[in-house]
Amino acid sequence: MKKIVGIIAALALATAVFADAPVSNITDFTFSGSASLEYIVNLDGANGEGEVTTGMKNGGSANFKLKFITGGTKESTGDGLWGEIQIKTTDSETTGAGPISINGATVEKAVIHFIDDDFFLDMNIKEPGLSLGGGDILTATKSAGAFPGASVTVTGKQGFTLNFGLKDVVEFGLQFADNGQKIAKEKKFGFVFDATLKAVDGLGLNAAAGYGTEKNKFVASVKADYKLALGDMYIKPAVGFALDEADAKNLSAGLLFGWGGDGIEAKFASFSNSVTNVPDKCADGVSVYATVPLTSSPAIGFLFSAFDSKFLGDFGLKVGAQLAVANLSNFGKGSDAFDAAFAFSKAFGDWNFDANAGIKFIIEGSKFGALYGCGVSNSAIIDNTKLYLKYAGEHGADVGGKNLKGTITLGCEISI
Repeated sequence: MKKIVGIIAALALATAVFADAPVSNITDFTFSGSASLEYIVNLDGANGEGEVTTGMKNGGSANFKLKFITGGTKESTGDGLWGEIQIKTTDSETTGAGPISINGATVEKAVIHFIDDDFFLDMNIKEPGLSLGGGDILTATKSAGAFPGASVTVTGKQGFTLNFGLKDVVEFGLQFADNGQKIAKEKKFGFVFDATLKAVDGLGLNAAAGYGTEKNKFVASVKADYKLALGDMYIKPAVGFALDEADAKNLSAGLLFGWGGDGIEAKFASFSNSVTNVPDKCADGVSVYATVPLTSSPAIGFLFSAFDSKFLGDFGLKVGAQLAVANLSNFGKGSDAFDAAFAFSKAFGDWNFDANAGIKFIIEGSKFGALYGCGVSNSAIIDNTKLYLKYAGEHGADVGGKNLKGTITLGCEISI
């Protein structure tokens, strides 16, 4: 009863405080559960001692989740000379197992608009980051791919960012900060100035420079990428440079020949002990990527990668591969490795078949690992019940995983 009263009070408070921004919503809830019975054949033994074990296993879970506030934002509006502020809160929900709580709000934007025409001028009065460069370089597999970055050090920084330029043509930004309330001899300052060209579709071009009196160091960056459409395909070259406060000069470059989506959750299987095969966040295409520290003896990192879920997608297949090298001048040493993986999932009538496989080859010492699995399931024979048979095994001790003959599981799961 106390929880019901608490929820009603929370809803009333949400409506009173947030008005038409976040809204109360008690219809968005989850109430589900499942129970399973499995017969398991562990070819490696329960503790890996090698003697086969067999037996049954019961399982079950129930879930209750009630969302009583749907998160949202609220912001001011204006014209001419005006102040923009945006506040945000996230969903508030409960599982019924603890006290009711409402998530707090954050300030997402705080900007004074001086001029808001084709030429614009505004001031962001939130604390500046004093960072420059950085950001993603798109690659086929997400083992690498970033523009180098730098930042200006001002301990306890407080300040603003001034933005101005011509809309859809060019934008300039000036971040300026001091170290807060200090006596004159303890004052420190820092700034970052950057320019971004926006006039060319598909082109990203940014240059920035900064300086801080705390470290008395100059920093700079420049980065560019361009997406050129080729019918249903595209190429996207990218290059970036940064000079940081340690006087390190770093160059990164990449080239992707793409033919589909990006940010794809491949969900390839991994080895035991969290040893990754081809990682998630893939893009349909083939890419090369390199990082080059500009020193007399640079350790040049290199990644070649490929992924496809588009051309093979109609067959239920996703395929990925990559060669990752930590230092080209010392090729084949350390963690340098070739990885490949595929995942298959397709329904044939009421039956769904799944399979996966992956390999890892560590060049130094010619260490090889492989993993493999398959399964079949049917959810139409018995209402509300999935019947399944699956197997998973691994030969991965040489690459940091385990050598496992595998596990065979025959099971049924009732769910609602």
